[in-house]
Amino acid sequence: KDMCETNAGLSITSGTAADADFAIFETVQSARLGEDLYVGDVTGDGYGELMVGASDVMAGRVYVFYGSASATPYATIDDADAVFTGQVWGDRFGTAVFAGDMNGDGFGDMIVGAPGNSGNGSDQGRVYVFFGGASFSSTPAVDADVWISGQQANAQFGAALASSEINGDGIAD
Repeated sequence: KDMCETNAGLSITSGTAADADFAIFETVQSARLGEDLYVGDVTGDGYGELMVGASDVMAGRVYVFYGSASATPYATIDDADAVFTGQVWGDRFGTAVFAGDMNGDGFGDMIVGAPGNSGNGSDQGRVYVFFGGASFSSTPAVDADVWISGQQANAQFGAALASSEINGDGIAD
């Protein structure tokens, strides 16, 4: 097994399915479950939440499993603690998932890409930000705290996400 990444205390290693400590099974055929996933503490409890994108479920979804000292080794998407849904069929909401404290309140915020969103033109894409907090719960994309749309057709804005503190204010950008 090779160490690939450590994020919020969760180690991701290579191996076989039988080696897994935790597994999530999709209950919707062809959902593209796990197209992107990220671990980050968005509830402020000191444990990383697992955010799992599934961009081919209707408009797309992100399933959030709350972190804890112990986890159930097997779960289905029906066991998710929170579910975030895209706006319109074909948005591909959940293609990219990331977390970072975007508003400086001490809670991680979930950022979700929907490169197929066509609100301003064909596949211009959109990125949604859902502010974290102790009561982080299921929310449709239309009720996101912030969203930013691509500005030209076929831009597929939100196909990939990253964040870093770049302007010196101590808040992720």
